[in-house]
Amino acid sequence: MAVLQWRKFNFFDKDIVKDPENGQALDRFKGLRITAWASGRGTLICGDAEGNIHMADHSWNLSSFQAYAMRLSHLFQVKQSNLLISVGEDDEGGISPIVKVW
Repeated sequence: MAVLQWRKFNFFDKDIVKDPENGQALDRFKGLRITAWASGRGTLICGDAEGNIHMADHSWNLSSFQAYAMRLSHLFQVKQSNLLISVGEDDEGGISPIVKVW
């Protein structure tokens, strides 16, 4: 009778991303409560629970802006376009989410 076991597959190598300026571990996303991710057009885009959108380019230069007053829940980068679509909340109740196109 065969013994059933879980198998572990390593598809990716785990590697710490280094800051190109000082060679230390990149900690620019540390402390953010990330709620959504998107990527495209050479940028990595994330949204957090405070309603901010953060964008990192190939050199890990980070730029941020306040998109919603409360929280951001969804991000979508349109392919072959510079459009970024986000869904978030601007009021306390969160009953009616708002779609914004950037």
